[in-house]
Amino acid sequence: MQSYFVHRVSNYLVKKGRKPIGWDEILEGGLAPNTIVMSWRGVQGGIDAVKLGHQSIMTPGTHCYFDHYQSSDPNEPLAWGGLTALETVYNYNPIPDQITKEQATLVLGAQANLWTEFIPDFTQASYMIFPRLSALSEVVWSYPEVRDYPDFLKRLKNMTDRFKIKGITYSNHWYELSMTSSPNKNGEWLFIVSGLKEQLPVYYTMDGSLPNKNSAIYTRPFTTKNSATITAAILDENGNIRDKVNKTIFVHKGLDAKFHQENPPSKYYRKGGDSSCANGIQGADNRFSDDEWLGWNGRSFVGVYEFDTETEISSISTRFFHQPKSWIWYPESVSLAVSEDGKNYKVISLEKVALPLKDGAIPFTFHFEKQKLKFLKIIANPYTLIPPGHVGEGKNPWIFVDEVRID
Repeated sequence: MQSYFVHRVSNYLVKKGRKPIGWDEILEGGLAPNTIVMSWRGVQGGIDAVKLGHQSIMTPGTHCYFDHYQSSDPNEPLAWGGLTALETVYNYNPIPDQITKEQATLVLGAQANLWTEFIPDFTQASYMIFPRLSALSEVVWSYPEVRDYPDFLKRLKNMTDRFKIKGITYSNHWYELSMTSSPNKNGEWLFIVSGLKEQLPVYYTMDGSLPNKNSAIYTRPFTTKNSATITAAILDENGNIRDKVNKTIFVHKGLDAKFHQENPPSKYYRKGGDSSCANGIQGADNRFSDDEWLGWNGRSFVGVYEFDTETEISSISTRFFHQPKSWIWYPESVSLAVSEDGKNYKVISLEKVALPLKDGAIPFTFHFEKQKLKFLKIIANPYTLIPPGHVGEGKNPWIFVDEVRID
């Protein structure tokens, strides 16, 4: 019915001397003459449109949606999701290989999109746009054979100087810098930094501070046995940060236990695996779509820890994400239970939780008298339904859980 309606409206506009334009869904109802198709669900809509003799504007989400994240840096401001890095934008070719030279003349160009559900002001909007818009501008105003990303980055340094003069905020994530970490056989954490370009030096710190020219230079993977926040950054010749990424790891007693979940998380929010809440790595502060956060919809988080021997603990802490506009709610209650055999559990603590006053990653901690145990179960129960007056009211809320620390 919707496709039929769109088709009728398009034909009406044509009769009135107007030229219809619409997202690629309008292909499903048949196109009126002279209709322009905006290809956003990939490039196939644009290909189909030009093969039918219609003009198209290429705007695929993979390359042209600037409401996506720009890097894997956990400190990036909250975005819609996905990852559209600067180099990804620069390497885009708006003319698909599947069309002829004649059909290519029907491609009007490419368009950047910035949806603002998670953008509160112009400063953040500017940050999301630049310098990705500079990259897309060069894509549509030059021939593929003359484009060179390293050369673009050299020229971009001068452009960002102009941005500063104009008071324009922009992202420094130019190199897709990334960091992975994992425990090794020596009980240490191994850190590997990748995504290096142009052989630029990468500096790093292990205390959460921003690297500078006096910081250690990354030459090979490095290790630590202690909890730490590692920050790696590419600096230009003037010491300005051109890209950075950080990762926080916690060494705690839970890493020595076997872990399983009674309710597996959603397949959409388990990038790091079902045990990512028990791997020692903290998730991002203001985004729930990284490799470390786990999400459930309408179900409880039930994590079970089994120690090889009786282990003395006195606190358990974690973080839950709270963002009601995304249907994500802090849990209604959290409980702890212990067992000697892994079958019969006794609840030792149950807390009804007050809703936080802000969004993002909100800490939660249980403190209790030291006790020895072999089996431990932590349960976080979501609200049954989203309360009236909120986005998604009457629907099942999501619950998101970060690293669970046992000390």
